[in-house]
Amino acid sequence: MSTIPHAGDPYLSGLVANFQLSLKHPVYGLDVSRVLASFDIPALESKAARVFVLTFEDGTDVITRLARSAFNDNAEFTEDDLARGFLSEVATLGFVKQHTSIPVPEVYHAEANARNPVDARYIIMERISGHPLGTTWFNMSLQQRQQLVIQLADMETELLNIRFPAIGCLIDASGTVVPLGPSSTYPFAIRSPYNGPFVTSKEFFVAHARSELDLLTKTPEEWTKQRAFWSNINGGFDDISASYAIQWFQLDGFNALAPEEFEPQHFALFHDDFDMKNILVSDSGTIVGIIDWEGSRICPLWNNSRYSAFLRDPRALDDDNEVASLRQLQKEIIERKTGNKYPGSSSMRLGALLYMVDYTHSVRSSRATLDNLFLAWFNVITIGYMKELKPFLPLKHFIEGKTG
Repeated sequence: MSTIPHAGDPYLSGLVANFQLSLKHPVYGLDVSRVLASFDIPALESKAARVFVLTFEDGTDVITRLARSAFNDNAEFTEDDLARGFLSEVATLGFVKQHTSIPVPEVYHAEANARNPVDARYIIMERISGHPLGTTWFNMSLQQRQQLVIQLADMETELLNIRFPAIGCLIDASGTVVPLGPSSTYPFAIRSPYNGPFVTSKEFFVAHARSELDLLTKTPEEWTKQRAFWSNINGGFDDISASYAIQWFQLDGFNALAPEEFEPQHFALFHDDFDMKNILVSDSGTIVGIIDWEGSRICPLWNNSRYSAFLRDPRALDDDNEVASLRQLQKEIIERKTGNKYPGSSSMRLGALLYMVDYTHSVRSSRATLDNLFLAWFNVITIGYMKELKPFLPLKHFIEGKTG
């Protein structure tokens, strides 16, 4: 007999009921009606989706994941955004399985058309037997943690050694790059028609600034709405005026820079949420799966918001020295095996510069925060980069109230 999780939630219960019906539908396929004989559906909560374990009569099971378009908290995304993100996740899983040894779940079926009996896009995929790293990490010995970091570094190296011609998202398992879709962990600040793909880092930067300006100048009512929504963290609705934000982003300085001034154009595939909850390990500490590739994207190697996150989390361990030694171990392995600097390295601190334009700061931040981010970046790299900084001087003078 089936058990419906969260039975007190009519909407979720209805989704589950519709999903059960859809499994019998001849068009939406996979002959899985036999699943229903002993359907056990423990539900796992996720920020962007709902995940269910579907158990067969013989005890084997699969994972079914309803995509984020099934829920009402995604009004900021268009259907095209959501569809592209869904298809990209499926393509990324296929690409990683075909081109690396990284253990990822096999996709048995993906329904990209949200107009189906479930009323949502969904994926049916392999269930990997393992438990999230976070459940055992704190009980591991130093040697066990070191072995795990070595495994992770080897997997990251495989991804970093595959180069792509552009910044964007995958749309098939052969590696075709298409425009960026929503991130599962980061504000989606760059919208169509500015979302790529990009063959240079300069194009990537300029597109972010133009996307922000479009929000301010072409849809000011939407900017006002978003500014009000984030008023609890942005210093209040009136802390930044639209006219100030428009001038700020018109003086971005990126257009005056030559593409080669953005450092080598090396682009690699990054998992969007490489965190403990998405790293599955066996009882012996072997990594058996990397899951939840939603939002994964191809980014420049200097993009420091995209490399593995969990060792940068202050909660990773209480012992700062041990965390530092594990980070160093990871860094040494990756640099040795790729022949390049560790991801996120940039003499011009391009990751910090990108953060100013890819976070929708005119909406989410106070004027002081936005201005201080830029001034801190500018002042840190002044020595040795005066030529590169010259296009940004008008913005610096504007912030400081200077003229000329």
